[in-house]
Amino acid sequence: MRDLADALMETVECPASWEGALAALCSSVGAVRALITLRDLETADIYVPTEVAETYGSPLIHGFDPAEVHAYLSDYMVDDPWTEIEQRHPPVEPYAMSTYLPPEALRATRLWAWLEPLRIGDAVACEIGRTDRHRTILNLFLPLDADPDRADIAVDRLVPLLPMVRKAWAIGRRFQVRGLSQDGLDALLGAISRPTLVATCAGRVDAFNDAARARFASWGIDLATDAPLHLPERMEVRLDPGLDFVPVKRVRCAGRPSTVASISLFAASELCDGESVRRVLMTLEAAPAESIWEVLELTPRERELVRYLAQGLTHKAAAFEMGRSYPRIMQLWRSAREKLGVSDVNDLRVRHQLKTLRR
Repeated sequence: MRDLADALMETVECPASWEGALAALCSSVGAVRALITLRDLETADIYVPTEVAETYGSPLIHGFDPAEVHAYLSDYMVDDPWTEIEQRHPPVEPYAMSTYLPPEALRATRLWAWLEPLRIGDAVACEIGRTDRHRTILNLFLPLDADPDRADIAVDRLVPLLPMVRKAWAIGRRFQVRGLSQDGLDALLGAISRPTLVATCAGRVDAFNDAARARFASWGIDLATDAPLHLPERMEVRLDPGLDFVPVKRVRCAGRPSTVASISLFAASELCDGESVRRVLMTLEAAPAESIWEVLELTPRERELVRYLAQGLTHKAAAFEMGRSYPRIMQLWRSAREKLGVSDVNDLRVRHQLKTLRR
């Protein structure tokens, strides 16, 4: 899930990154190839972009080489039974083609001559965007094997991922059209749930979402537009004014692993009073903690208490070790529990054990 989310985030600024996002999506649902197509709203006919018609390649195609794309466009596209299914049954929600065309019937079609050498036995289709005249369809191709549940599993895995895929597609379209105008920034930031802000390479805050405001407030920092960007202690990000136009970079703030946050950066440019201004999109995430108590938001006392409790001590025993009263320990525990999102001590210990196993 994390790999897919990161890959989709990259597509917002860099449409060429969609091939990587499709690869991550295939890995998530059990597909082997994928493509995104623009289809007529009524006929489901595919609109072939100039780039695809000329090169037989596109960032919206994953797993097919140019010769395979050329073969489909030349010999099979006009007689594709899966297109007919999409016309009769618009894939507003995902379904497998085998729902309407069983494997035995598929083998009797002309399309099978293209599918069989590619070891494709089924496909899942789903709408991820729509206009007054077109649908944007995600097609995921499933391997040819004997597993009768392959298609159902793929659909079940795809359903919870679709909101994220659709949002990335929609935001990418809006952002690329509007660029770094204020409308574009508002559309982008408003659709991202993680703490995200935009800053200039000179280190001044340009825009931010509510999640970023809350995250910085938890660090005792008030975000304000056109103000210097302040970061917590042991966190440092140097914004290079000469940053090239590049896709998302993942960097880590300086500091101990327990107190770092990973930040995604991308650079863009626009003319402002005749000068080129470069800005970066920063998406903050807590880095995976080595231990349950190594969380940036915890105070030193809360961290010490959580360590004792996670290692098996009771509240009273922790109070003795820390030289604190029992009521004070319970006050610290309530605060730490809320910050960690755990329900009780048993939940804390289970999460601690899981982190220990993953090291």
